[in-house]
Amino acid sequence: MDVLEKYDVKFFFSHECRLKCISSKSDWMSQFISNHDKIETANWLINKIENVLNGKQSEWIEISLGNELIDVKFDETKIHGDSEEWYKNNSVEPDFVIPTIDFKFIVEAWRNYLKKM
Repeated sequence: MDVLEKYDVKFFFSHECRLKCISSKSDWMSQFISNHDKIETANWLINKIENVLNGKQSEWIEISLGNELIDVKFDETKIHGDSEEWYKNNSVEPDFVIPTIDFKFIVEAWRNYLKKM
């Protein structure tokens, strides 16, 4: 099964809001990715993920403009809908977990969508 199908990922333009959007099985993942709605910021995100996958760093944690937090490790990426909750207790269960390689694939597809727009 294709990665985009597996996570029910769809890219679209909202004429109402005049925004490029993504939807998926995880609203938190979609929101985090959509906050990187410029080709440059999508590339930056991909580079950070690649740094973990290539062993340049063991972990990367980032908070989006929407307050979502991702914790990227080699095997998996944990997505938390509320960064404040995670900072209070960083062992709190994530809202969504995805293999990091799949997360990178989705972000690359998002970047490619942005290039077409």
